[in-house]
Amino acid sequence: MAYKRGFIPYALAALLIGLVGGFSTVLGPAFVQDIGISYNNTTWTALAQAMSTAACAPILGKVGDVIGRRKTLLLGIAVFTLGNVLSAFANSLVFMMIARFIVGVGTAAMGPVILAYITTEFPQDKIAKGFSLYMLLSSASVIIGPTIGGLIVSS
Repeated sequence: MAYKRGFIPYALAALLIGLVGGFSTVLGPAFVQDIGISYNNTTWTALAQAMSTAACAPILGKVGDVIGRRKTLLLGIAVFTLGNVLSAFANSLVFMMIARFIVGVGTAAMGPVILAYITTEFPQDKIAKGFSLYMLLSSASVIIGPTIGGLIVSS
C-alpha cells in the first residue's frame, strides 16, 4: 500500500502537465491576438516546448537516477511553474518561446520520474494498473484543460 501513497505526488504532477498543456491550446491563440501577430505563430510556441521536452527528457531522466526521483520531480515542478509564470508575462513572440522552452524543460524533468516510479515501486503484478492510472490522469487532464483555459480567457 505504501507504493500507492507514494504515487500521489507523481500523479498530481502528471495531472498538472496535462492541465497546463490543455490550457496552452486555448491560451496560445489568445496570446498572439493580444500582441497583434499572425495566428500561425502559435506553432512556434508549441514547438519550443516540444523540442525542449524531447531533448531534455533523456538527460533529466538520468538526473533523476543520480539525485533521486523526488528531488527531480520537485525541481521539474519548480521549473515548470517558472516557465508558466514567465509565459503569463510574455510580451513578444521570442519571450513566449523562451518561456515555453522552460516549461518543456520542467515537463522533461517530471515525465521520466513519473514513469520510473511506476516501474520500480509498483509491485510487478500492479505495474499495468499504475500505467493505466497514469494514462487516465494524463488523458482526462488534457480533456479538461482546454475547458478551464477557455473559461480563463473569456473572463
